[in-house]
Amino acid sequence: MTEKGSCRPLMAIVLLTLAAMLLGSCAWGVTQSADEVGATKATLNGIVADLQDGTATYWFEYGPTKNYGSQTPDRTIEIADRNGHPVSEDIDGLKPDIAYHYRLCAKHPDVQAFCGEDETFRTAEGPQRLSIETNPSLSPSFDPGVPDYVTRCDDGPVDVNVEAPVDTEVSVDHGPDQNGEFMTTVPLQANQAFSFETTTDTGTSTYHVRCLPNGFPAYTFEKEGPIDGPTAWKWYLVTPSGWGAIYDGNGVPIWWLRDSGLNTLKWLADGTLAFTTGPSGGKALQINDLEANVLNTLTTDGTPLDTHDYQLLPNGNYLLMSYKSRSNPTDLTDYGGPADGIVEDAELQEVKPDGTVVWTWNSKDHIGLEETGHWWDDSLLPQTHDNVYDVVHMNAAVVDGDDYVISLRHTDGIYKIDGETGEIIWKLGGTPTPESLNVLDDPYATNPLGGQHDAMIRSDGTLTAHDNGQLQGRPPRTVQYEIDQGADTARLLDSISDPDVPAAICCGSARLSNSGSWLASWGGAGTTPHPVIEYGPDGSHTFVLTFTGASSYRATPVGTGQLTRSEIRAGMDAQHPR
Repeated sequence: MTEKGSCRPLMAIVLLTLAAMLLGSCAWGVTQSADEVGATKATLNGIVADLQDGTATYWFEYGPTKNYGSQTPDRTIEIADRNGHPVSEDIDGLKPDIAYHYRLCAKHPDVQAFCGEDETFRTAEGPQRLSIETNPSLSPSFDPGVPDYVTRCDDGPVDVNVEAPVDTEVSVDHGPDQNGEFMTTVPLQANQAFSFETTTDTGTSTYHVRCLPNGFPAYTFEKEGPIDGPTAWKWYLVTPSGWGAIYDGNGVPIWWLRDSGLNTLKWLADGTLAFTTGPSGGKALQINDLEANVLNTLTTDGTPLDTHDYQLLPNGNYLLMSYKSRSNPTDLTDYGGPADGIVEDAELQEVKPDGTVVWTWNSKDHIGLEETGHWWDDSLLPQTHDNVYDVVHMNAAVVDGDDYVISLRHTDGIYKIDGETGEIIWKLGGTPTPESLNVLDDPYATNPLGGQHDAMIRSDGTLTAHDNGQLQGRPPRTVQYEIDQGADTARLLDSISDPDVPAAICCGSARLSNSGSWLASWGGAGTTPHPVIEYGPDGSHTFVLTFTGASSYRATPVGTGQLTRSEIRAGMDAQHPR
């Protein structure tokens, strides 16, 4: 009989047999060469011999010295031919590039054990770099500088495959610290998360993986430079296809919720999360915490809430928008409409947290029907139902000191309103009026805006907006104007457009950071969605988020220090505990 994996002559077995007989033993082990040796595992081999038929017990002892320190489980074997029986045992959890000693021991019941000769093997060097992959896959691929990931687990387990060098230990889902190559299966359901830790001589890093629910919009992310490279903002709030999500600067969704009517998700200055939602006739502003607890629900009084925009005011009240139909039909024949058209005007309401309305403003007495201009012909009015004409279509409203600035899409105009009198202080773009500003340094000065969105007043007093360029024969752009109210001028300071975005019929936003980076949600053109892109001061793409078959009405950025990663994770964990 030839030993498995060894060229040693049969004399070794004979000598062991004689020694065992002299000592009165009936069973013993003969150690053979190990095989299948990897960085963290090996297969130990040997022969169990017994001088009589019956049951024998055997095990392998192994460790980095001849003191061993570890052993395999006791196994039993039936001896029926008083001959040698090959046995093997797989071991793992070894350290890479280490010499291990091992031997096979065996015994007959109630008799002293006898062990074979000591043998050695050396584990392979193991991985030279850290690699962590999952099935289903991680998004993005593992990068030590990226702390959060998602996977589409489809309510099923996630297999985590690790290759860790000798100087790095990895713990998956609070499991043991290991290096080398190993695989762990983590039970997981939609929206739930698990973590893994990597430990080196410089410290421990923790990473988090959350399972996206079925139906979460497909998306891609890219940027120029390293994935963990700097961005102007810390968080990006988007609303594709009835989902609200908070993405980090690495293009990873950290928080989300589903609401079929969801629009305009914002993180407010009082530390709450707000969004407009609901079907026609039941629309509301919903105030939540990160655990999705509803803290308050607000709507406008006497007229349906408009979901385009809202603001939390410094006094704790909310600025809400609505449409209000005129009580009597309006003769629209001068504009190509009927003699009995129903006109919808824009209305602003300042509402206390208890729902009390403390201030209102309506466009009826301040914005003339003629200011709708070319939209009477080009926009295919009426746009709603039953002969109702949406003549101004307000889509943004912000405070400017004691006054207000609004964007009216169907007039191509942005207006400043006197907070006390309600009168128009100035107008930018659209049909000229006595309040119109003289536009300077703008190549489109005669028609600076076209169906614009997201008018904002920055802390430095400048005005920014997303100019869709709609019905103006030009692509969309971001714009920043310096308003000189005394001189009645608006000077274009900055603007960007993107050759990959030739048109934006609907939606969009434009935000300018203090560092000079633009964040643009480019809206969409018909059924063609456009990406959300952050442009660095040098024009580089530092954040490019594209949804497949969907677009975000706006992208609302949140700066560093306003919201922490741990708070966001804790909110999701509270909603979806494991």
